[in-house]
Amino acid sequence: MPEFLQILPGYLLLLIMPLGVAGQNIGAGICALMLLSSLYIKRRELAWRQLWSEHKVALVSVAAYMITQILATVLNPGSPARFKFNYTSGYLFWALLPPLCYLAVPKLRSEHWRRIELLFTVSIVAMGIISVSQAIWGWRIVGTSVEFGFPRAQGLYSHPMTFGYVCLVLAPLVINAVFRQPRRILPWVTALALAVAIVTSRSRTVQLVTALVVLWNIWCLTKGRIRIVVLASFFAAVTVILSTNNSVSERFRGTIDRVDVRSNYLDDRVAFWHVHWNMLKERPVLGHGEGIITSYRVPYYEAIGLKDFIRQYEAHNMLLQIAVNVGLVGLGIFLLWVFDLAKFASKLKRHGMWCGPVALDTIGAVFLGALTQNAFQDSAVRFAITILITGLWLSHRDSPTTDRLSLD
Repeated sequence: MPEFLQILPGYLLLLIMPLGVAGQNIGAGICALMLLSSLYIKRRELAWRQLWSEHKVALVSVAAYMITQILATVLNPGSPARFKFNYTSGYLFWALLPPLCYLAVPKLRSEHWRRIELLFTVSIVAMGIISVSQAIWGWRIVGTSVEFGFPRAQGLYSHPMTFGYVCLVLAPLVINAVFRQPRRILPWVTALALAVAIVTSRSRTVQLVTALVVLWNIWCLTKGRIRIVVLASFFAAVTVILSTNNSVSERFRGTIDRVDVRSNYLDDRVAFWHVHWNMLKERPVLGHGEGIITSYRVPYYEAIGLKDFIRQYEAHNMLLQIAVNVGLVGLGIFLLWVFDLAKFASKLKRHGMWCGPVALDTIGAVFLGALTQNAFQDSAVRFAITILITGLWLSHRDSPTTDRLSLD
């Protein structure tokens, strides 16, 4: 198979990132067929031992997590998805893409990474353009039709929060690129487009965490007078934004004034957490399983006096939602996977690879953002996370220093 066709799935995955779940699923299916074809052709020269040596904890923990999902769902007699297993397909991309690409994609040279950077920028710019048009004209895609009158950007995704958290997952990489290569145009173009998308998503959590990531990069990647100037500029910009009338300051003031609270709690998210904490206490070991729908949650909201509460939503906290779905067993497995990823990134950082600190920043940003949202449970957010993990694996695999790194 020609080299270009072997690398093509990676290019396509970047281009389909701005699409909604349906488009991503179709594109991922096509890419999977191409990767499997490449695997078959190269079946006698695949680096199975190298893959296992470097990523065995990740491979085992991902498989264990998916098995726990099935067990938790099947063992709950009241589960609305007890024998459906449709949730499993939503996690296969996360489970299979990194090892498939590791084995099937040939060694990436500098020109390949330049194309990847360019295609990544194209995707982010597309998201920025779409978000601006939605903020101006208030359009969004609902099913197969276009609706108007909703002036909050959500891209081609199903909800503005999904759009915002996808942007948050990508933010550390984009911000780091600007600070590492401030004289190049491409990182600035990508950063501007992503900033527009984040502002128009109107997600307070995403905007706050992105600001913290910027602040952290200023502190880590600048020195002396440059650090002082950049920090002063950053705080001046934040002061201007928060002290003037604009969409960002209005949202933060609305939080303080509780303008969008529909319950008798300090914030509606506190009600979500209360309900799901009670759910976790009811089934702490393996949880309630996947596929939990609103009707399943109704009795738990009624139990805390919110029978007519219009927002009988999910937990809006990633770790709490994982614990409710797959219990403390599943949560422990998930945290093992995260710990292994952070350990891998830390070793890359110690050996001077720039992708190491970017991965650590991304983990931190996702966890901070996930305090108020079910980030990992969202298919589009998980898609973006998986793309970045795949890039991290490949960048280490193809690094000239790989043979000298001890990552076991």
